[in-house]
Amino acid sequence: MLNTIDSGAPTSSVTSAVAAMTGEITVSWSGTDDANGSGVKDYSVYVSDNGGAFTEWLTNTTDTSATYSGKYGHTYGFYSRARDNVGNAEDMRSAADATLSVGARPTGWSGVAMVSVPIVPDNTDPKPNVGFDGTGWFAYDAATGQYAGYQDRRSWFEPAASTPGRGFWAYFPAGGSSLIPRGTVPPQNQPWTVHLLPGWNLVGNPFLKPVTWSLTAISVQEAGQPAKALKDAKGRGVRLRLGLGQLDGQLLPGLRPIRRAVGEGDPRPVARLLDQGEEGV
Repeated sequence: MLNTIDSGAPTSSVTSAVAAMTGEITVSWSGTDDANGSGVKDYSVYVSDNGGAFTEWLTNTTDTSATYSGKYGHTYGFYSRARDNVGNAEDMRSAADATLSVGARPTGWSGVAMVSVPIVPDNTDPKPNVGFDGTGWFAYDAATGQYAGYQDRRSWFEPAASTPGRGFWAYFPAGGSSLIPRGTVPPQNQPWTVHLLPGWNLVGNPFLKPVTWSLTAISVQEAGQPAKALKDAKGRGVRLRLGLGQLDGQLLPGLRPIRRAVGEGDPRPVARLLDQGEEGV
């Protein structure tokens, strides 16, 4: 009678990792045991976020593919570790089998533009998210009746969950932003409500995809009031003014021109900016 002893560890690797713009990453892996071994029993899969230490994502799974929920603007590395039927396991590793980044750098910007950030950002400071030039970042401050600049505060994206769809003025160097905003992508197949601040608000595209501009496409909500589609909000305490646009009838994804200024009160702050080298439509 011949007994075969399985003393060797199996080998495995992550064979592919494919990311969607929303941050969902499809990861696949496979492995084999040594010759005359007992066969691969299961796998553990590890992930690194933005070059950080690897952490265990999946433990002793028999699956060979799964979806990882990543974030926009992040870079991820993955490796797998196989275990055979008698308990032999691969050594831990310090390098990824597959590395990929989620998201894309906004392109085509130079000079002054109205922008929106269609993610829930990791950082409330717009500078590391958007990459504007110098201190060229502004929004209307109802408390002072003036436009506040970047140097006036750092927590521009608070609460972070209300950032998608809010608009800002920014100045970009030639060639546009060099950064990819980092954060969580909100649901792309559900209506989105923009939470209005006191005074004038700029409203942009809260999605990563182009949307057809319509007074029913986006809802707004004032503090203590129910959300209303722009169609229903118009004339009920919210006044609309036409801002800048590109590609008639569409809001483009990402950092793109805003088509409407929405708010209560004096429209002159918006008008002053439109007078400075911009053309209203």
